[in-house]
Order: sequence, then structure tokens, then C-alpha cells
Amino acid sequence: MPNIPIESNERIKLIERDSVLLLNLLEDPPAPNAKLMEAAFAFPIQS
Repeated sequence: MPNIPIESNERIKLIERDSVLLLNLLEDPPAPNAKLMEAAFAFPIQS
């Protein structure tokens, strides 16, 4: 897969409220729920 810059792929514009929400989630993500933990443990480990 070639390295394609982000600019040539899809970009979205966020309103200020959504930008702040996204940054807050990146800085302080919520704890994983049971479904996420189940999926993580079911995923095969690659070496």
C-alpha cells in the first residue's frame, strides 16, 4: 500500500463543539467496555 498523504484522502470539518469533544476524548479516553475487551482478547496476536 503506497503512502498517501492525508490531504489526498477524506477530510471532515468539525464545528468547534465537536473539535473540543474529540480532543477531550483523545486526551482522556473512556475506559474500555466489556464488548471492546472481548474483541481485543479474541483478536489474534501477530508477531
